[in-house]
Amino acid sequence: MNRRVEAGASSVVITPAKPVYLAGLDRRSTGCELSQGVHDDLYAKCLLLRVGDTQLGFLSLDLIGIFYDDVEEFRRLAFEAGLESEGVIVSSTHQHSGPDTLGLWGPEPTVSGVDSEYMRFLKKRMVDVLYEASRNLKPARLKLSRTRMPNGVARNSRDPNLLDDEITVLSVEDLKGSNIAVLANFGLHPEVLWSDNNLITADFPCYMYRRVESETKGLCIFINGALGGMVTPSVKEHSFKEAERIGSTIGEAILKSLDEAESLEEAELKVLSEKVHLPVKNEKFKDLSRLGVIRRQLKNGLAETRLTVASLKNVSFVTVPGEPLPKVGLDIKSFMPGKFKFLIALGNDELGYIIHPEDWADGRYEESMSIGPETAPILIERIKHIINHM
Repeated sequence: MNRRVEAGASSVVITPAKPVYLAGLDRRSTGCELSQGVHDDLYAKCLLLRVGDTQLGFLSLDLIGIFYDDVEEFRRLAFEAGLESEGVIVSSTHQHSGPDTLGLWGPEPTVSGVDSEYMRFLKKRMVDVLYEASRNLKPARLKLSRTRMPNGVARNSRDPNLLDDEITVLSVEDLKGSNIAVLANFGLHPEVLWSDNNLITADFPCYMYRRVESETKGLCIFINGALGGMVTPSVKEHSFKEAERIGSTIGEAILKSLDEAESLEEAELKVLSEKVHLPVKNEKFKDLSRLGVIRRQLKNGLAETRLTVASLKNVSFVTVPGEPLPKVGLDIKSFMPGKFKFLIALGNDELGYIIHPEDWADGRYEESMSIGPETAPILIERIKHIINHM
């Protein structure tokens, strides 16, 4: 049965209140491990969609990533606050100039960079933003659009000939035509700023948010896609000027795509989640877990995580618990149903690079930051299984 859509959105600031170890790049050699100021605030942003009794949510964090264990702790806290979180997908933009929320960028390789006080603050703010988004639910209409990444914005430094350059956009309006939120999904590392930067920043998404929000007057939310291996900004220099160019250019492309968006006012929403256990073959990952550098539970050499698949008429959403390389992302998109496909990287977890078995090559950087070669085949098989049972 087709039903009316309700939607609500909210954002809260999650900028650390004190210096933190910055994540995403090797800053130990530059002496810029600790933040020394804030260039622009970091946000937790939430968009909720509800059709009948079924809810789908997107909670995006301007962070390097958070582990499944922390996502599950957030769900527990949300439940205690009387909030529904089962259908909420938690993802991170994967920006490289924010607090270490994984542990890999501390003062020494064997010392975690995670600030426990910040993590408690973060989870509280995640509950806050979910609460506010649920309070803001109202009848809404959806608009869907697709476009291509503009020239001069992204490149794949591992495989220059392979890129998922699609930008998929979900625009949400109330019934009076006022914009609630614009959700943009594409794959690109927010790493314009480099290891010599010690200012907290959301990187290019900051400028994308500003461009889209200045035009639509609603919230702009970024969900990263097939960014792995290495889909990185194509820049002349690692500067805020270039971050502004990249973000504003993408924002302009998003706005232009909305001119030809397709409307959706009624739909049947389906959401399925499944726990998956992935073998951890990376000995470094195991060692760091044993040392407590990364606070990620492993049981019998397996990492438990969660996949979420959702469909909304001619739209589909799939989470991937890490950073899929473009070949993996394109493979998954090839069997996702519907015209508009949202591939949500770092969805509910961050297990590093997810590499297609055809491309696995021992000794390369991405392989050293992956839990193992079996990850992609298992995830692809399980995602197919969930889709076939929707």
